[in-house]
Amino acid sequence: NRLLDPRHNAGSSLADQGLALRQVLSLLIAQRRPTHYLGAGRDELTALTDSHLRLLARDGLIPLSLRDAALARRAEL
Repeated sequence: NRLLDPRHNAGSSLADQGLALRQVLSLLIAQRRPTHYLGAGRDELTALTDSHLRLLARDGLIPLSLRDAALARRAEL
Protein backbone atom coordinates (compact mmCIF):
# COMPACT_ATOMS: atom_id res chain seq x y z
CA ASN A 1 0.00 0.00 0.00
CA ARG A 2 2.78 2.44 0.85
CA LEU A 3 4.47 2.01 -2.51
CA LEU A 4 1.27 2.92 -4.32
CA ASP A 5 0.19 5.74 -2.00
CA PRO A 6 1.52 9.08 -3.30
CA ARG A 7 1.66 10.44 0.27
CA HIS A 8 4.08 7.72 1.41
CA ASN A 9 6.16 6.69 -1.61
CA ALA A 10 8.71 9.51 -1.71
CA GLY A 11 11.68 7.14 -1.44
CA SER A 12 10.43 4.42 -3.76
CA SER A 13 11.36 4.08 -7.40
CA LEU A 14 8.84 3.98 -10.22
CA ALA A 15 10.05 0.44 -10.99
CA ASP A 16 9.18 -0.66 -7.43
CA GLN A 17 5.78 1.01 -7.70
CA GLY A 18 5.17 -0.71 -11.04
CA LEU A 19 6.01 -4.10 -9.58
CA ALA A 20 3.75 -3.48 -6.59
CA LEU A 21 0.86 -2.49 -8.86
CA ARG A 22 1.40 -5.55 -11.06
CA GLN A 23 1.45 -7.86 -8.04
CA VAL A 24 -1.72 -6.40 -6.52
CA LEU A 25 -3.58 -6.42 -9.82
CA SER A 26 -2.46 -9.98 -10.59
CA LEU A 27 -3.71 -11.21 -7.22
CA LEU A 28 -7.05 -9.47 -7.69
CA ILE A 29 -7.48 -11.11 -11.08
CA ALA A 30 -6.25 -14.51 -9.84
CA GLN A 31 -8.86 -14.65 -7.08
CA ARG A 32 -11.45 -15.44 -9.78
CA ARG A 33 -9.77 -18.77 -10.64
CA PRO A 34 -6.81 -19.19 -8.27
CA THR A 35 -6.05 -22.82 -9.05
CA HIS A 36 -5.86 -22.05 -12.76
CA TYR A 37 -4.16 -18.64 -12.77
CA LEU A 38 -1.59 -19.49 -10.10
CA GLY A 39 -0.85 -22.82 -11.74
CA ALA A 40 -0.93 -23.68 -15.43
CA GLY A 41 -2.63 -20.40 -16.39
CA ARG A 42 0.18 -18.03 -15.41
CA ASP A 43 0.64 -16.85 -19.00
CA GLU A 44 -3.07 -16.02 -19.17
CA LEU A 45 -2.79 -14.15 -15.87
CA THR A 46 0.12 -12.13 -17.23
CA ALA A 47 -1.85 -11.27 -20.38
CA LEU A 48 -4.93 -10.26 -18.38
CA THR A 49 -2.85 -8.15 -16.01
CA ASP A 50 -1.18 -6.40 -18.95
CA SER A 51 -4.58 -5.72 -20.48
CA HIS A 52 -5.96 -4.29 -17.24
CA LEU A 53 -2.89 -2.07 -16.81
CA ARG A 54 -3.45 -0.63 -20.28
CA LEU A 55 -7.14 -0.04 -19.56
CA LEU A 56 -6.39 1.68 -16.25
CA ALA A 57 -3.96 4.03 -18.00
CA ARG A 58 -6.27 4.63 -20.95
CA ASP A 59 -9.05 5.67 -18.58
CA GLY A 60 -6.72 7.98 -16.66
CA LEU A 61 -6.78 5.97 -13.43
CA ILE A 62 -3.01 5.52 -13.37
CA PRO A 63 -0.28 7.60 -15.01
CA LEU A 64 1.25 6.31 -18.24
CA SER A 65 4.64 6.20 -16.53
CA LEU A 66 3.28 3.81 -13.87
CA ARG A 67 1.66 1.66 -16.55
CA ASP A 68 4.96 1.42 -18.40
CA ALA A 69 6.85 0.59 -15.22
CA ALA A 70 4.34 -2.14 -14.37
CA LEU A 71 4.42 -3.59 -17.90
CA ALA A 72 8.21 -3.75 -17.72
CA ARG A 73 8.15 -5.97 -14.62
CA ARG A 74 6.96 -9.54 -14.03
CA ALA A 75 5.23 -10.53 -10.82
CA GLU A 76 6.39 -13.49 -8.81
CA LEU A 77 3.33 -14.74 -6.96
